[in-house]
Amino acid sequence: AYTNAPAAIAGASTVRFTPSETITNGAVTLKVQTTNTTANPAVGRGTRFSISQGVYFAKGFFVFTESQSTIVSRYSDTANDIVGYKIVEQIITTDDDTGLYDNQGAVPNISSPGADRLRIRLELTIQSKITSTDNFIPIVTIKDGLVARVVDADNSFNIINDVIATRIKENSGDYLVKPFKLIFEEDSDVDNLIMKLSDGIAVVDGYRSVIHAPIKQRIVKPATTSTINNEVVAADYGNYVLVDAGISNNTAGLPNINTFEQLNIRTAVAHGGSTIGTCRVRAVTEDTGNYFRYYLFDIQMNAGQNFRSAVSIGTSSSRYFNLYRPLSKAELKDVNKNRGLFALPRIRPQALDDISLT
Repeated sequence: AYTNAPAAIAGASTVRFTPSETITNGAVTLKVQTTNTTANPAVGRGTRFSISQGVYFAKGFFVFTESQSTIVSRYSDTANDIVGYKIVEQIITTDDDTGLYDNQGAVPNISSPGADRLRIRLELTIQSKITSTDNFIPIVTIKDGLVARVVDADNSFNIINDVIATRIKENSGDYLVKPFKLIFEEDSDVDNLIMKLSDGIAVVDGYRSVIHAPIKQRIVKPATTSTINNEVVAADYGNYVLVDAGISNNTAGLPNINTFEQLNIRTAVAHGGSTIGTCRVRAVTEDTGNYFRYYLFDIQMNAGQNFRSAVSIGTSSSRYFNLYRPLSKAELKDVNKNRGLFALPRIRPQALDDISLT
């Protein structure tokens, strides 16, 4: 392999070797291979990789390395390999470098013990030459003789970023930092709509995704409809309190849910104490064990009062229910479903008919 050549000279042609040519360099005489075979070609193209000097962080130290070259493939220009640095650690003693003595001038002071040094060198090589005991820093991936991937400032921290992104996804999932707003407007062409998406910030799979400027795009207006029969819709609602019906005198009578009568929120059991607010009951259903769910709405607390102080709800000492109060505080559950609205299983239905709701 020839790694150096003389500087280019105007008007001079490039030196080429031919089969059977003799190369003489002083006392050494070499002869160019005559027979050209596929397994051992006499002439052909190879792949060499060169890199300029630089500073790398290896083994906890900043290591300077000079310009280097390495042969990726001797006989092919469609090589597939990974080029990188092999980390070589050596102990340098005063036998290797007299400058390590405790010198006091130009003459080495060999009577002083000196100090050994740890030297870290980076040798450019290819991954196929690396053994299981070597430390290897990949730099470039070569596929079919071309550079397919380079470790640079943009991707050198990808491994760290991937680890951080995994932790963010496990702890927080996907979420919006600045929500995107989507609106549609009529276009001058009746067959199209104008879609407008605002700028925003989202975190997806642990990575931050940003739209810096609003997006405006023309899209085709839907022109067909589908009819879906016998679609099941779950009318789900929440905002309920638990009542333990297994305790004697914990309930008396039932609230009138036909008229949604107004009930008093009281500070003692069995409609005792004082009234701190009012509410209405939408429904009563069974829960696990002896517990029942009383679904509340239109909760109106008096000034300075909080629902966690509620102990019983009712209209009198003969019509009431006492609340289940863990940690001595009233607790409303599923408060995000505090309205009589529920989601449909299909997006933007054009019409609903023949409805039977149980």
